[in-house]
Amino acid sequence: MQIESISAGNKKVVMNLRHSAEVKAFVDAKAAENNLLPSTMYRNIFNAGLKAMYSLDIRNNQIVQE
Repeated sequence: MQIESISAGNKKVVMNLRHSAEVKAFVDAKAAENNLLPSTMYRNIFNAGLKAMYSLDIRNNQIVQE
C-alpha cells in the first residue's frame, strides 16, 4: 500500500508500506467507520507511531517543535 502526502514545497511524496491483506482490511474498515479516506487513516497511524516512539509531533504535514 502507498501513503501519499504533499510536502512543504508542494511536492507529492509517496511512501510504500508492506502489510498483510488482513491488516489493510482492518485499517480500511476503521477508516470507513471514522468517515476518513484510507490514506488519511494510514497517515494518522503513521504520525501516531512517530509520536509514540520518538515524541515527534506532526501538524499539517510539518514537524512541530515546542
